[in-house]
Amino acid sequence: MSGAGRIIEHVFDFEGVPHDGLVDALRAAEGTVRAAQARQFAIIAEVRARAGSWIVAGGERFVSAVDVAAAEIGPVLSLSRHAATDRVALAEALTGRLPGTLAALGAGELDLPGRG
Repeated sequence: MSGAGRIIEHVFDFEGVPHDGLVDALRAAEGTVRAAQARQFAIIAEVRARAGSWIVAGGERFVSAVDVAAAEIGPVLSLSRHAATDRVALAEALTGRLPGTLAALGAGELDLPGRG
C-alpha cells in the first residue's frame, strides 16, 4: 500500500476505540469543520473587499464587486454562480453586521443552515 493509503487507513482505523471515544472524535471533527467554515467566510469577505479595485476601467464600474468575488470563489468551492453570490452575501453579513455569529461559528457553537 502506498504511503498515502497507509495514512488514510490509519486515520480511519477505529478498531479498539470505545463508543464514547468515537462520539468525542466526531464532536472534535465537527468543531474543525465549523472553524474552517468561519475561516472561509473571512477569506470570502476579503476577496469581495479587494474585488472593488479589480473592476474599475476608465473610472467606471461595469460589474459589481459581489459578482467578481462570486466568479472567483464559485469554481474553487464548486458552487453555481447563484450559490457563490449567496455565499459572498453571507460572508459580508457575518464579517460586517454579525461578527459575534462568525465567532460563534468559528468556536463550534453554531452550524450553518442547510448542512444538517
